[in-house]
Amino acid sequence: MVRREMVEEEHVDDETGGGSGPSENVSGATKPKPTGVGRKRWGTAVLALVGLAIAAAGAGLYLHSNKASPSGATWTPLLVVHQLEASGRAASARRTQEACRGSITCACRQVVARSALDADLHVQALAALRSDPDCATRTESRGMEAEAIVRAGRVEEGLAKAEKLLKTTPADPFATYAVAQASYEKGDPERAMQQAGAAVAKGRGAPALLLLGLIQFHKPDYERAKVAFQHMLQLDPDDTAALYNLALTAQIQNRYRDAREGYLHVLRVAPKNADARYNLGVLTHSVGATAEAKHHLEELEKIAPPDDQRVKKLKKLLTQPPHAQAGTTAPRPSGAPPRLEPAAGGAPIPPAVPH
Repeated sequence: MVRREMVEEEHVDDETGGGSGPSENVSGATKPKPTGVGRKRWGTAVLALVGLAIAAAGAGLYLHSNKASPSGATWTPLLVVHQLEASGRAASARRTQEACRGSITCACRQVVARSALDADLHVQALAALRSDPDCATRTESRGMEAEAIVRAGRVEEGLAKAEKLLKTTPADPFATYAVAQASYEKGDPERAMQQAGAAVAKGRGAPALLLLGLIQFHKPDYERAKVAFQHMLQLDPDDTAALYNLALTAQIQNRYRDAREGYLHVLRVAPKNADARYNLGVLTHSVGATAEAKHHLEELEKIAPPDDQRVKKLKKLLTQPPHAQAGTTAPRPSGAPPRLEPAAGGAPIPPAVPH
């Protein structure tokens, strides 16, 4: 049993650092599901260009007009950099900016595509690669294209491209990752795990580790999932997908302090992460910390779109006593492909989502 006299001492201002919550595990807490942390979308590209033009010019970032791919999608390195920064991927944004300083070369396009894939921005990745027909035919570009196509949901098409490339270039990490994710979405988790492990060995890094962790998460084998997510943090201590999914795993395992601190870390890196904010509301309510739960609801209302279901669910939850959370689903794990989303029907508290 959680001692209720302790939980009301929770502080709601720990988002700027530190802070402590009850040290006991949460008994009876409902299960969260892992989040789509890396899938944030933004709809103010034109305004962003205007707002960032002066800074970009000062940095020497190649602006130009929007580049159009044969599919009609438009992109610029600046817009991708802005999206990366908005999702808390500052290091990736800096690498992308540096690669595209001065002119848009094939090397620039490939860095943009990789950074976009790492943030699950598959449309922008494809647009960057396909805006230059010569660049699109290069071996590394073909592997990234296969991964982007799988991420876009065209699994058979992307899998065929990846397998064809691997016959001549077996060390390609992007094609190997594409096979891993396609295998999982086709219902073959064992092949998916084998190929994700191979993608890690070939240098695909965090996206492949994320997929490995999510496969283990849904077995469920939370300890092995935790190891994969922790390895992601060795590559980037502020990887929001890894941070979110570790917090979610802690929430499922009734490790209140680790879950709370993990979600707060996500919000320090990406303050507009609604999934982490929602899960914090559910988590703190589950131990009777009603003042903090209300604070998280208020903050969620500031960043969530109109009629957001998370806001509605959290409002309803806060009218009920702690632990009355059956059916209150949290967002899926961060970075998860569609098949990885846990079933929502009646599930106890769920978590928020591959690089």
